[in-house]
Amino acid sequence: MKKIMFVIFGLILCFCLACSSSFMSKTDKVYSPKSPADVEIFFSQVPKKDYQEIGMIRVDKYPPLSPIPYTNNKIRELIKVNAAKNGGDAVIDVKDDMLQFSGTVIVYKE
Repeated sequence: MKKIMFVIFGLILCFCLACSSSFMSKTDKVYSPKSPADVEIFFSQVPKKDYQEIGMIRVDKYPPLSPIPYTNNKIRELIKVNAAKNGGDAVIDVKDDMLQFSGTVIVYKE
């Protein structure tokens, strides 16, 4: 019985700490992961460098099973981590929808 309770508690904890984010690629090319610290976020501007769009990103505003939203710093961190994991240099056109943030992941042209 203790084992079952421990497993159930572990599953609940995983759901509470998980963040739902997604990436939808716009290209067949796979980009190497980058450092999240190097990813830039643009809400209303666009970078002055030439770039190519590689996909769309979505990050949930709320942790699973929680009525309290993530902080703005946590949202920025989640956006950067997801974009970097998919090879992005920056995220542009970031929009604050009702339950999630979305944006376009780009890579800079060399």
